[in-house]
Amino acid sequence: MSLYRNILKQSWKITWRNKYLWFLGIFAALLGGGGGYKILLRGLNEDDQGVLPVLKQITQTGIFNQQTFDNIKEMISHDAFSFFTTMSVFLAIIILIGFFVWFAIVSQAAIVNSASNIIKQKKHNLKQGINSGIKNFWSVFVLNIVSNIIISLIFANQLASCSCH
Repeated sequence: MSLYRNILKQSWKITWRNKYLWFLGIFAALLGGGGGYKILLRGLNEDDQGVLPVLKQITQTGIFNQQTFDNIKEMISHDAFSFFTTMSVFLAIIILIGFFVWFAIVSQAAIVNSASNIIKQKKHNLKQGINSGIKNFWSVFVLNIVSNIIISLIFANQLASCSCH
């Protein structure tokens, strides 16, 4: 127990003395906290308004049938401006979400790099941390995916062995 206490004390001192880590922590927390797992678990229950029931409802609307694609072609031919405006807004939203995910992953790597440099009493700052995060983006991204898969498999295994549903 004293190992955890020492780690928590050290991390508290590091973050208190280096406020720029708070900025990175806000973005890194977007991927952490387990909120996604709560949604996943809630979504596996058919009675709840979670992920799986919503996906099931979307597919039942028939949005992915040939008529939808015919309607899109019709809309393009009659009101191309509205169609391209709508698609531009959707694209902007997707780009914004992509940026937040990218920066959250960069922030995770930046926090680890900055904390390591602080512990080793090396030079550290926000720019250096972000550059390290960008450099290590793909390895942290893959690590996040692998850890999410492992946690999802553990939850799925727990749900399968649970007699509560």
